Amino acid sequence: MRHRPIYFHPPRNKVDSEVAEILGLHAGDGWCSQEWGLSINKSDVSMISRVKLLVRNVLGVEPIVSERRDGSMMIRSGQSQVIEFFVRYGFPMGKKSRTVRAPKAVLESEDMAIVSSFLKGLFSADGCFTHSGKHASCCLSVASVALRDDFVRLSFRLGFRFRSYSYSHSRGKNLVPLNLACIGRRNEVLRWMEVVGSISDGHNRRFSEWKNLIRNVFGVKPEV
Repeated sequence: MRHRPIYFHPPRNKVDSEVAEILGLHAGDGWCSQEWGLSINKSDVSMISRVKLLVRNVLGVEPIVSERRDGSMMIRSGQSQVIEFFVRYGFPMGKKSRTVRAPKAVLESEDMAIVSSFLKGLFSADGCFTHSGKHASCCLSVASVALRDDFVRLSFRLGFRFRSYSYSHSRGKNLVPLNLACIGRRNEVLRWMEVVGSISDGHNRRFSEWKNLIRNVFGVKPEV
């Protein structure tokens, strides 16, 4: 039986926190061609639920959710109003990984809640939280230099000083340079995860483990 698209309302036409969050997710890991979609690890159950809610609230449609052969989950929609929404914010059709950047509406916003929500969406899609002992780091890794630099500039507006650099794999099939932005100071990492945060289940699980570790095992009480 053919899937019948479910329509709730037109997409929101002004940037708010939820709009900024889904724009950040799309900038990091979304695509637009004959349909729009995001790919999410199937173990990120809460993240999948959050993205489905954003699609309903912001884009005004019920998304299609399906599992890929690699085990990831696709959240997608072929409705024209969804594709037009992202094009309107400056995202291209087709491949975008090496040229994408933050939308002008976010870059020019004076609302720090909008800036923070975009960063949360982008970090959730393309970020990484890691820890070892007392130490932890938050890193964004993207193919686009412009997107990395926009991330650094927007984060600075919230008081975070990400250092940026690039590197290329010396072996393997994927030799496309990766552009990174990282913070590693304990209090700054803690503040990032508690002020900006992530909707990735994996990020939040590891952050909770680390926070308990530094407080209960090492007796460290970071200042936020």
